Amino acid sequence: DVCTVLDNETQHAIETVWMQAFQLLQLTWDLCLRAVLCIQVGGFLPGMQPLLLLSIPVMSVSMLVALQLRRDGELERRQEAFQADENCRAFVVMCDYCRSLILTYKKGWAFTSIFKEFHGLSNSKHYAENRMSSNTLWAVQYAFVFVGAAVLLLGGYAVQRKDLTVGGLLILYKAVEGFGKDLHSLAKILSGFVSGTAALQKIARLLNATTRRQERIARSEHINTEIKDEGRLILEEISYDYPMTQRGMSKAVPKLNLAIPTGSFVCFPDDAVG
Repeated sequence: DVCTVLDNETQHAIETVWMQAFQLLQLTWDLCLRAVLCIQVGGFLPGMQPLLLLSIPVMSVSMLVALQLRRDGELERRQEAFQADENCRAFVVMCDYCRSLILTYKKGWAFTSIFKEFHGLSNSKHYAENRMSSNTLWAVQYAFVFVGAAVLLLGGYAVQRKDLTVGGLLILYKAVEGFGKDLHSLAKILSGFVSGTAALQKIARLLNATTRRQERIARSEHINTEIKDEGRLILEEISYDYPMTQRGMSKAVPKLNLAIPTGSFVCFPDDAVG
């Protein structure tokens, strides 16, 4: 169901990209203010200014590296989750259209087991995608914890040497921690952008796909060209089978490739007629 797919993917792209873009602007402004605050704190703590100036780029680079390394994997997991959802929805729509046949032949149990399989696969794909995204954010958080631990250790050593007071150490740690929290929120938004990118790619493939009508027009133009140039009617891979024919049985008319001159009388003899 192309309409349903477009609705779902468009809604997901709006929620994860468009709406989050406004929050991204606000968060970027907050990060700039946090960075300025950290620099000002470093001005009041001359011995700790190099540590503050080093912690900001270290946390920023660690976040970008983690997101870059995990981006392709998250995008692939999200695309697999989208595909599993589409397969499950397509199977439900098919069952709805064929419910009379399912009830007639009493095959409801078979379709129920297949639905459970599709639904379980969809859940597992979504779990894998969410788990990978969560692990990425946890990796970013661990990097920030290491930076905070380094600030505490070096600041504690400075307190022992009487180069820094305990209050100054607390201010230093709170400044770094506040910058890390805003940076982690930024990483969460950027990770959501990856999921939104998968939705946008799916929408682009659907909108740019060649429709059956376009294929028929292209085929008819090709046939008309052949008729005009060579005076022939060309049939390619024409086949026919009777309705209600079981799958796997031979077709009544297999694939045929014919080039018939115009004006010719053509008939297909029936071998079953004596």
